[in-house]
Amino acid sequence: MKKKNRAARLALALLMSLCLTMTMMPSLAFAANDGDGTPGEEAAQYAGKTVVVYTGNLRGDLDVYAKVAAARDAYYEDGADEVYLVDAGNYLQGSRYANSSRGAVVYDLMDEAGYDVAAMGVYEFVFADATTGQKFHQNLTKYHTQAMLYDGIQETTYNKNMPGTSTATLAAREKPGFKVIASNLEGESAVSLGVAVQSIGAKEKLYSFDKNTVLDDGDLKIGFAAQTDSAVEGYLQDGDLTGLTFTENAALPEGADVIIGLSNDGKPVSGANETISVATDAEESMGALVIDNESKAITSEELDLSVEDTDVAAAVSAAKTQLEAADPKVATSSVMLNGKKSVNRAQESNLGDLVTDALLWYASEGTEDFHFDGFKKDVPVVAMQNGGNCYEYLYTGDVTVTDLFRSYPYSPMGVGIQYVTGKELLEALEEDNQTNPCNGFPQVAGMTYNLDVNEDFDASIVETYGSYQVADSFNRVSITSVGGQPFDPEATYAVIADNFVLNGGDTNYVFKKVRTEDSYINNGNGVLTRNIVEKYITEKLNGEIGEAYAQPQGRITFGDSDYKVAKAKADQAKADYEDAVKAGNAAKTAAAAAAYKKAAEELNKCAAITQNSDKISEAAAIAEEAGAADKSAQEAKVKSIKSVTVNAKTVNAAAIKKAIAAAGGSEAYVKQVVIGSKVKKISKGTFKKYPKVTAIQIKSKKLSKSSVKGAFKGSKVRTAKVNVGSKKVNKKYVKKYKKFFTKKNAGKAIKVK
Repeated sequence: MKKKNRAARLALALLMSLCLTMTMMPSLAFAANDGDGTPGEEAAQYAGKTVVVYTGNLRGDLDVYAKVAAARDAYYEDGADEVYLVDAGNYLQGSRYANSSRGAVVYDLMDEAGYDVAAMGVYEFVFADATTGQKFHQNLTKYHTQAMLYDGIQETTYNKNMPGTSTATLAAREKPGFKVIASNLEGESAVSLGVAVQSIGAKEKLYSFDKNTVLDDGDLKIGFAAQTDSAVEGYLQDGDLTGLTFTENAALPEGADVIIGLSNDGKPVSGANETISVATDAEESMGALVIDNESKAITSEELDLSVEDTDVAAAVSAAKTQLEAADPKVATSSVMLNGKKSVNRAQESNLGDLVTDALLWYASEGTEDFHFDGFKKDVPVVAMQNGGNCYEYLYTGDVTVTDLFRSYPYSPMGVGIQYVTGKELLEALEEDNQTNPCNGFPQVAGMTYNLDVNEDFDASIVETYGSYQVADSFNRVSITSVGGQPFDPEATYAVIADNFVLNGGDTNYVFKKVRTEDSYINNGNGVLTRNIVEKYITEKLNGEIGEAYAQPQGRITFGDSDYKVAKAKADQAKADYEDAVKAGNAAKTAAAAAAYKKAAEELNKCAAITQNSDKISEAAAIAEEAGAADKSAQEAKVKSIKSVTVNAKTVNAAAIKKAIAAAGGSEAYVKQVVIGSKVKKISKGTFKKYPKVTAIQIKSKKLSKSSVKGAFKGSKVRTAKVNVGSKKVNKKYVKKYKKFFTKKNAGKAIKVK
């Protein structure tokens, strides 16, 4: 393509030379016109100029290539000395077409369009070794790494399965006609791949690029330096950048007349004459820089993208047709789902949230023709996914079937549902969290749990499975809710998971151990986890993975275990009780003792769930101590209650009994009854049943002579203190009530004061 353009440029140059010769002949001199007698515009308006046509953040937008190729040719036609086509980075991933070929089609079309230079952006790194599937499951497919796309590769046959009985071929590729550069990276890519994806030796170079480059096809030597966004480390699998390090500044090329920076971190390239700058995940960018060959002045221009190069357009159309049939688009994602192994095997991830939400939906909802057959939904259902099957990132842009295969490569056995008790569910989570990270780390939906990484995993029963052990007690994991309700170790729950998990894979021994014919439902091996994720996205999410999955949703927390939290509360309750004892207030001491006892009871419950004998013994001792403290404090409180208030319309023996009970006192210790302001009557013989009561206090103004008739007959009441208001008012009622509380009227003469 580049050769064709250069030929056109040469023909144009010859024509311009002929015109110049003719203008030097006086008898033949003429002025160009537009056909109406007026002078025309100069045909060679870019003569003496070098033009850099640029793109950036195309993210697999194949349709741009035919347009920028035509725009580049137009500059040649308008007399430009030389035109370079460059990209500032982020071209390999984003559309279904780029994703399906793992960037190969983008390289081919950039070559077809005649690109000269391309920068390494974040998305030039994201496909890494480009593998989908696993040797273990005989579904391994190898794509070209970025290094293979740039360096070229001979046809290579690789094994698809562990025994090596099946083979597949990675096609040969020639080195492209454009330079790929990254000027702020040092070193050389050197990644050791795991045995599950090795195909061409244990070490496989993932990335290849040059430091910088100088192009000198025209009158000026134009140097290019690329500044790659250092945030790329947050987009890649652990270790993918092994051998490469970022430098503070981009290394500039030597011997250039003008240096153009290609930056995809949104910042200018230090030392460059001009920087084409885009930011990762910003909108796509296109334009042109026009450089005056003599003054080296640089101006920016917009591109005319109204015309397409027919050859490039035909190549784009052919590529689309082929790829659309090979790899259907599932969704568009506006968020990036984290596929780091160090994350998915150690903490909640948004990639784990997506797959467990899909499993939960499949079991509890689904669609009419796509749901879990045979599950009656009679108990709360939770979804679990081992972190080892949350394998690679899902990036923003189009999401294809192959993308899902890459992110969830396991699941050879389909999915099932296992009924378990709460205790068995807790055991599974404890064993899945025996180390951190752990291959079996459970991503979950329909439940929440807390992990205390500072608690030891208790495996006093020495029963090993490889490097893992069975839990003897449950100390690290505390289940905080199931189906939005408090966790119950005695309840029955349903777990939907990949059959790899339910068959005891990784650390999930308990599911296999407790399985019976009636407790397990297999939905068949034909429906795989990634199939469920695909259907969930298309049916439930309407093909859009949005902000709900921007971050993990808080289903898994890290902190002290339930037992530690309960122990801390019990310790604090004990301290509060001891402070109350020192203060000498019986009521406050009793309240503090009751709180201590309640905290100790909660600790006992937590200890029982752990099934840890040391914790159970510790909690029992605390409960015994708290119980004794509560008993003593309540007895002291009872003895301390000497007075009670009755504020009913009628005071009788029953009302006094109720008041004593409400105050937490005892008839044996109450010596005074307060007659409240609402009381109108004291029934006959009321105090006869309370021989310990020797005094009353009157706050009521509503008593009459007849309403207290016989009230104190047979009682031990000796005094009545009037407290109805001010001193003056009290004096008035003392005088009045003295007439009521006589032996003749009240059954006993009471001293009123």
